[in-house]
Amino acid sequence: MGSEPLLTVGFIGAGRVARTLAPALHKAGYDIRAVANRSRASAEALVDAIGAEAVSPQEVVDHCALVFLAVPDGAIAFVAEAVAWRSGQAAVHLSGALGRGALAAAADAGAATGAFHPVQTFGGTGTRTTLDGVAFGIDAEPPFYGVLAAMAERLGGRALRVPSEARALYHAGAVLACGYLTTLLGEAVSVWERAGLSRADAQAALARMAETTATNVGAAGAGEALTGPIVRGDAATVRAHLAALRRTSPQTLEAYKAVGKRAATLAEANGGGGGVDWNALFEEARQCG
Repeated sequence: MGSEPLLTVGFIGAGRVARTLAPALHKAGYDIRAVANRSRASAEALVDAIGAEAVSPQEVVDHCALVFLAVPDGAIAFVAEAVAWRSGQAAVHLSGALGRGALAAAADAGAATGAFHPVQTFGGTGTRTTLDGVAFGIDAEPPFYGVLAAMAERLGGRALRVPSEARALYHAGAVLACGYLTTLLGEAVSVWERAGLSRADAQAALARMAETTATNVGAAGAGEALTGPIVRGDAATVRAHLAALRRTSPQTLEAYKAVGKRAATLAEANGGGGGVDWNALFEEARQCG
């Protein structure tokens, strides 16, 4: 299998990730043969975009050399067990948290197995997603690892080797950087609305600042990118924040304090913090709250 430069590919599942990955692979020159999904309409919408065929899960396995199981984590093992695999083909899931063990049924039948997780966000209506420049967390044995690494490169991304035993921790980091960051931005928008600004203005302004912050972290690291009153040692401003949140956004207050403590640790590790006892300040705020 490692000698095949481009494989015939199929998808079981036609959700958000598949709707981005399948067209990208098609554009990169892969032959996307078949797609299966519980919703026939979703499968047909995807195949119309890439010239494939909407079929049953078993037909995907029968017709394709490499099959992506683009289903929720809890369904991966079930789907792998529900079809008949053959030696010489490959089964790959897209989970960040799970390793190859979820595909034991395929491995037992002689198929190569792997995990191919795009470190990217796949939002809902109104969001945009690209795989260009994206890292892919891959778990596979050689020579199949090389096949998946080459696939990541053809998609304009890069391969990261993430073995099974490290994937839960790896995925936790990804969730902190994406889902939790999104949650914090949502909280920030709500705080601005309570300050009298419109949601549209809040979303545009805060998202723009977050983009710059993310770029700076990528270029120089979190320590150099960190800014704000904690870095400057401005305890009076942080106390003002805490008081304002306590009055207007008590549901956000605990998140502010928890993240503030970690920001203080990061600042102090990089020579900032102004010598303030931030743990004592936040403990004082906890007692007042």
